[in-house]
Amino acid sequence: MADLPSGYLPYSRSSREPDSSSRPVCLNALDGLDSQTPPSAAVQEATASYAQSQTGPWILEVLRSYRRQGAASAFTAAVEIFKGCHSFTMAWTAPAGFATESVRSMGSVDLGNRSWSASLSISGTIAVIERLVLVQVGSSLMLLEAATAAGPLRTAQVSTIAAHAAAKLAR
Repeated sequence: MADLPSGYLPYSRSSREPDSSSRPVCLNALDGLDSQTPPSAAVQEATASYAQSQTGPWILEVLRSYRRQGAASAFTAAVEIFKGCHSFTMAWTAPAGFATESVRSMGSVDLGNRSWSASLSISGTIAVIERLVLVQVGSSLMLLEAATAAGPLRTAQVSTIAAHAAAKLAR
């Protein structure tokens, strides 16, 4: 928490996953990375989430430790899926809702062994702007998500937070 700008407090995140999507592979890839459950028993996971208010900005960090080349494989698979996820729809049934999520690749952010980032925007019943940073450092994979429903997202701030977290992984 010392690496975060002032005003952030821990929060218990909750999410209501969509019931359907026009691109299930994209939705599953995004949800799989920030899931509160590791993808397998062989993967160790730690998460931390912080917010400044109910409308954001929110910061979520997910760290996963894999065996052997698992982090490299997970990184490659996620990036390949995301590169094809330009825009897709999501729908909820109870309560009813609809949104379109757009994913724009921002490329590498020069962190860790490999990194990739994207700008995401959700419009519809809910409106959210998000920055996603994925970093592989050895056998670890770090996902950093910063999002807000209130105003612009400070991408320089997100990059600084990601750099601090990746540096700690490299130690």
